[in-house]
Amino acid sequence: MSVRTSLRRSLPYAVTIIGGFLLAYLIVAFVIFPSGVIPGNAKVPNVGGLLFDDASKRLSAVGFKAARGDEEYREATPPGTVLGQDPRPGEKEPEGTTVTLTVSTNSAKAPPSPSPSPSSSP
Repeated sequence: MSVRTSLRRSLPYAVTIIGGFLLAYLIVAFVIFPSGVIPGNAKVPNVGGLLFDDASKRLSAVGFKAARGDEEYREATPPGTVLGQDPRPGEKEPEGTTVTLTVSTNSAKAPPSPSPSPSSSP
């Protein structure tokens, strides 16, 4: 019997053994220990009252991403302070979720002035 013939005969056994180990690994990884493979849920921290950069750092430490949302003017609040967030604090969200932060601005936006109506001349 040649080496080539013995390799051909053992190939189906080798494929079956490797496939069995791979199947067993996937079952253990996804069913028994899913936390290392599938991202889990985490509570969204309360970042209200922090400056945007500090809030972004706190969110990223827990596994979330920060995005700047709407800007609102509040006279007594320093500019760049987080006024609100979506999703709300304490909610469980998947890690990697983007948290939209409403931030204070330093000036009130004046409402648009009404455009002058065209006067009709007789």
